[in-house]
Amino acid sequence: MPEARAGRRAVHEERTRRFIVDATKELIRTEGLAQLNTRRIAETASFAVGTLYNYFADFSEILAYVAADYLDEVYTVVLHDIEGIDNFEQRIRRATGIYAGYFLKNPEAFKVVFMAPIDPIPVALEQHLLIPRVAVLVHETFVQAGETGLVPKHHCELIEDMLGSTVHGMLLFHITGRSHSTAEAVLDRIDEVIRLLLSG
Repeated sequence: MPEARAGRRAVHEERTRRFIVDATKELIRTEGLAQLNTRRIAETASFAVGTLYNYFADFSEILAYVAADYLDEVYTVVLHDIEGIDNFEQRIRRATGIYAGYFLKNPEAFKVVFMAPIDPIPVALEQHLLIPRVAVLVHETFVQAGETGLVPKHHCELIEDMLGSTVHGMLLFHITGRSHSTAEAVLDRIDEVIRLLLSG
């Protein structure tokens, strides 16, 4: 009996946390990260501000769980889209294009994941946020390419790092308004860079 009560409580807590994360994402979508605060999250979720702290340590922890949720979302989109693509170059180009496109369509999500002051990262999310599943997917693709000789093994890590830096740098410049390129131009440029990196 006590186990059943504990199980129900855990389910209730998980649902409430999910509800708060979803309410936060809706606010970010409609009002932007800059306007976000615990008062607005509580209002949107129809909770007292103090109730939020029954489920999250602070505002930073809420942002951490929202960031993890965005990363899960983009991973699911990428994984679904590259299903059945066996060609290494096509797989990398497609995965990178979908990933970049997701954040170009959701610039506030990029700000939460890569620019928000999430400190400290909750221990439960360290792996999730520091080594996102999309990064693992790309890494595994490069490892496989190195093992089969499609890319020189000793170049894989360097190309992977350059690809990640280029994509995130171009997204950062576009999303913060430091680049006047269109989203389509950014995607085209990223694709050009991938082809260049993979050609040599």
